[in-house]
Amino acid sequence: MNQAMFLGRREKYRTAERSDIVMRFRSMVWKSSTRADFISGDSSMGSITCSFNRDGVLLLRRLDSRLSKDLPSDLQKLRCKAAFEALKFSPRVMEIWKKLAERMRSKCPYIALHLRLEKDVWVITSCLTGLSSKYDEIARLEGIKRPELLTAKSSMTPNERKLAGLCPLNAKEVTRLLTIDYIVCKESDVFMASHGGNMGCAIQGHRAYEGHKKLITPNKRQMLPYFLNKTMTETESEKMMKKFHSQSLGQREIRVSKAGRVVTKYPVPECMCINNRLILGYL
Repeated sequence: MNQAMFLGRREKYRTAERSDIVMRFRSMVWKSSTRADFISGDSSMGSITCSFNRDGVLLLRRLDSRLSKDLPSDLQKLRCKAAFEALKFSPRVMEIWKKLAERMRSKCPYIALHLRLEKDVWVITSCLTGLSSKYDEIARLEGIKRPELLTAKSSMTPNERKLAGLCPLNAKEVTRLLTIDYIVCKESDVFMASHGGNMGCAIQGHRAYEGHKKLITPNKRQMLPYFLNKTMTETESEKMMKKFHSQSLGQREIRVSKAGRVVTKYPVPECMCINNRLILGYL
């Protein structure tokens, strides 16, 4: 994976790295042959508690989804509270979301489709990253090494391309847009993700956590032959799409019914049920 792909992630941590009170915690599991997905709750808590009590702030690196998916009930509830209840947005973002939702709902319910962003986008467009001159240079050198990625054949400078509206959003602009995207998708009447990425999974779990909301999961395997069928009419294609997704009503599924499920995507039963006898009441 090349350096340009990490620009956004580096920007995310850059401010925290400047703080003297930030403790960089690197799990010892990464130095061993143990799979990181199997870190136990006790092991993780024991490793970071002392550092957290001493410094007050921790910057957790390379631990995204690295804890075991099956933790004690109290830790699973904490996961959900951190993901769904502790998540807050600025008044400005909430104001923009309300305007968008009101416009879309003024005539009918709306469906939200979350699309993932393309990697190497700054290299492809020959634009500035908006992070710093250091990362602009990384993107420039990557474009020289991989000219096949470059789709912008214009002789315009990066600044001229930006002013002409030919550049993608930079890291800060993307972050603002993603917050609005998250809220609009979470509050939509119907939600569909184009791919099972982290954000799509988080939105699915958040919607389930707050109440029943329709979810459509595209059945790509069944749809592909019909997409390749050039003789099929639009009416026939529409009928097949409805047939494939007739049971996709967004019902909340029990996480423990299948192995390897993350509680923030499937919050039932740990985050929503008092005890196992109440599970069926939530479905």
